Amino acid sequence: MVNREPRFFVTAICSVLAGSIFLTRTVKNPMALKEFDLPKTDFEWQLNSQHPLIGDEFTNMLKLYQRVQETSEALKEKWTQKNSENKLMRRKHLEISNENAKYVASHKKTVMEIEALLSETQNCKKKSIEVKALIQQQKDELAMKKEMISAANKANKASLKELNKAADVFKDRLGLEIRKIQGEQLQFIFRSISHKDPELAYTFTLKINDNGDYEVTSCDPPLECMPLLEQKVRETNNFSAFLANIRKAFLQL
Repeated sequence: MVNREPRFFVTAICSVLAGSIFLTRTVKNPMALKEFDLPKTDFEWQLNSQHPLIGDEFTNMLKLYQRVQETSEALKEKWTQKNSENKLMRRKHLEISNENAKYVASHKKTVMEIEALLSETQNCKKKSIEVKALIQQQKDELAMKKEMISAANKANKASLKELNKAADVFKDRLGLEIRKIQGEQLQFIFRSISHKDPELAYTFTLKINDNGDYEVTSCDPPLECMPLLEQKVRETNNFSAFLANIRKAFLQL
């Protein structure tokens, strides 16, 4: 019995050391803890009865194993929960990144549309200025034309007044009759030209054109010198001499 105790003691110590080493490895590898779930054997009872100190140490070691196993399970659960939270966070981060990308693209599109509208607005303003300038130019040209027409009308009235005075003189002295005909024209009728037939009419028609010049539109009988006489009256504005020269030309036929 005495000889067996040292051997048994050594065997027990080796068992404790082996258990410590196994528990150390178990802490590093939590999955191995499940393999250490052993039932309480007669060895434990014998160890506790014959060697209380070693038995208590072995019991404490088993309790430590249970704590390590519980801690490992708790850590595993926390790790699983943390991993799920990290996945959720990564998914949310991806969603936010996608939303930000969509927002940036939409913002760029909006900026481009605003720039296009601003450009179109500037073009419209430019065209508006050009149209206003064109309208003002047309107004100025119209006002100038109105002034020219008014001046021409005044000149025409003055010319007609002069013609009427000359008509009165030539009607009394030269047998000249002046009639106003269609188209704002005057017809000049000369009589007492032909000795054979004093009542025979020699006529020409006159108007004032858009430039305010005298213009002969017809002559019966025709006179070859009429263009020359017409040019001369335009230059001198001596209408009495113009009528006298026409009568003289009729007398020479």
